[in-house]
Amino acid sequence: MRAFGMSLENHIISLLRGVSLSDSLPNGESIECPIAILNFDGYLLAHNEHMAELLQLKHASGHWLNRCPKLATTMVRKSFERTSSYGSTTITRPIISSNQKIHLVSPTKQLINIDGSAFIFTSTRIVQKDIDTDVVRLYSFPSNKENEKFNKRH
Repeated sequence: MRAFGMSLENHIISLLRGVSLSDSLPNGESIECPIAILNFDGYLLAHNEHMAELLQLKHASGHWLNRCPKLATTMVRKSFERTSSYGSTTITRPIISSNQKIHLVSPTKQLINIDGSAFIFTSTRIVQKDIDTDVVRLYSFPSNKENEKFNKRH
């Protein structure tokens, strides 16, 4: 696993984004949406019970590519790059749970600093669970061969 120290530039971007939102967001009382923390390589390190339910996972594990239909992989890779460069990004995309159901979600990725290292925090709005089979036909499940190619590059 690669270690990413958070650069001063990325730290400033993250702080400025937080300050810019502080006046426009209401004070939170509870977390009712799926949230997760990933490393820069895209591996799931931690999640709350809402994300566990959505993905049908007992423990935080795996790579985002394992839960991404082929058609959406380029979009998701670019969202990781934009998060690294600009501190935050939001996209709407399909996600595959462990029970092979596909859901439409809109995750907001934010660059965060934990003990001097950079991570990606996601809070996810569920657009629609178990999307219609007509929509599912547009997407195909990731193959193990594609995951192996990606892992060799990273």
